[in-house]
Amino acid sequence: MKKGQSSQSSRLVGQRLRLPRAAILRGKDRFQSLFSSSTVLRQPHVQLRFRVSPSTEPSQQTAFVVSKRHGNAVTRNRLKRQMRECYRKNQHAWRLEGELLPTQHRSDALSVDALFMIQSSNVDSTQLETEMLTLMNQGQERLKTWVHG
Repeated sequence: MKKGQSSQSSRLVGQRLRLPRAAILRGKDRFQSLFSSSTVLRQPHVQLRFRVSPSTEPSQQTAFVVSKRHGNAVTRNRLKRQMRECYRKNQHAWRLEGELLPTQHRSDALSVDALFMIQSSNVDSTQLETEMLTLMNQGQERLKTWVHG
């Protein structure tokens, strides 16, 4: 730890930027529903698929996918790690707690399942981060218009 830096402040920063296990999308049925009926947004190297559904509690879960055509396991895992890190650092751009709560127009809360998928494996980390941020902003605007209008 650097001189003059308190341990509590460094822990708080780390907590705000965590990506908890509960935020990761899991389950074959939920993946199948994402691939069968979802909204798709594309950038040259990354694709975002998301689906909104009624739920008892508001939730937001995300998955990161790289298909086998993008190289061996080492390459695919590196790309997934880069996507998770970009998402973890910029997750504030995709937080939707206010939009997911029940309102006077609907009694149910909403659940958002999202999936980031690599389209092209020849992407560097800065370009990946830029494209993911663009997709998160576009997705958030699309969700806001869908929820409110």
